[in-house]
Amino acid sequence: MSSSFNPPMDSEGPLFKGPGSDNSLTQRKIFQLLSIIEPILLNDENVLKALNIGFIETLCEMLVFQSQNLQNIHKMMGAQRSLNSNNSTVNLPQYLKILIRCLTSMLRTDSTVERLLASSSCRPLMALTQILQYTQDEELTANSLKILRYCIKNEKVSHFQIDSLKLFYI
Repeated sequence: MSSSFNPPMDSEGPLFKGPGSDNSLTQRKIFQLLSIIEPILLNDENVLKALNIGFIETLCEMLVFQSQNLQNIHKMMGAQRSLNSNNSTVNLPQYLKILIRCLTSMLRTDSTVERLLASSSCRPLMALTQILQYTQDEELTANSLKILRYCIKNEKVSHFQIDSLKLFYI
């Protein structure tokens, strides 16, 4: 878990090219905020404080939104690819790595895992499996799988939720 600061550049790809420059600026700000929060979450006491203020829900909402965004971009690129026969790939925003690192740090405690599964009915886990389809980044994949493992161990996820993840990913 490095805390090096490398803000995303404006020329990174389709996710950074919105209708205006606000998209790039917003993503840079999210990256900076999560870069500050990430080292704070290494302390279990701070994780409990973050849990009490609903930070886990905020991270999950960001993750679900990003997976939906990636799906839309992938669909648009698929339509363009069929027209142009171009094999371009989807670029992930840099803040996604830090977002998943923060989520991984928070899920070290059992109460956080229980809260995640109780409040969001497995949507963040499905979002993680979607994101895994669009990336080959080793750190992102390892942390995503670690989150899935935290949630599945000790039977914190019901068999129905595991079956829905299997169907979703296949």
